[in-house]
Amino acid sequence: SSGINAECRALFQKSLESSVAPETRLINEIRHETQLIREELQQTQKILKQIVNETEMTNKKKVTPVTELWKKIFSHKFSRQSPYHETNVDRFPVPDSKLNWHTKFSGYKPTFYDNPRANLFDEPADPYLVSHFNEKKDGVNRQSNTAEYVVMEGRPLNPKGRSGLIGRGELERWGPNHITPAVMATL
Repeated sequence: SSGINAECRALFQKSLESSVAPETRLINEIRHETQLIREELQQTQKILKQIVNETEMTNKKKVTPVTELWKKIFSHKFSRQSPYHETNVDRFPVPDSKLNWHTKFSGYKPTFYDNPRANLFDEPADPYLVSHFNEKKDGVNRQSNTAEYVVMEGRPLNPKGRSGLIGRGELERWGPNHITPAVMATL
């Protein structure tokens, strides 16, 4: 019964979307993405509470390594969603068990996508022409906030693991793109 209800709601939603103005669709997309961010924040809050509780334990046998908890918090779930944000570009699917670059994944064929959105910088399309990685030089900071990253075949690898995409996507630079996202939430 609940499966039928969900299916009916999905069909109804689809029929509504086809007759909805682009502005309304954009508002709905923003609401959906905001909900995803809220859920991620709630999950992060739970994990942070777990970190605090576990680090306060005195019995060392009961403490989970904090690094494992940080991996849960900072997993790059959003950077593996398909299609690529506001495009029809599908990422190569990467299961959680194959995220780590050291884990063998013989069938891994990431999708190439390189289409910087604003072209704000004089950044070469070919990563081999980039003069430096993992450092700050000539006013360009290519240092990651999370870890030093590996450069393989001239391309920097995401320090958080595979994402199913090769190329810059819509980012401006090869390597880290330092931004400060603004998040607004109503409580």
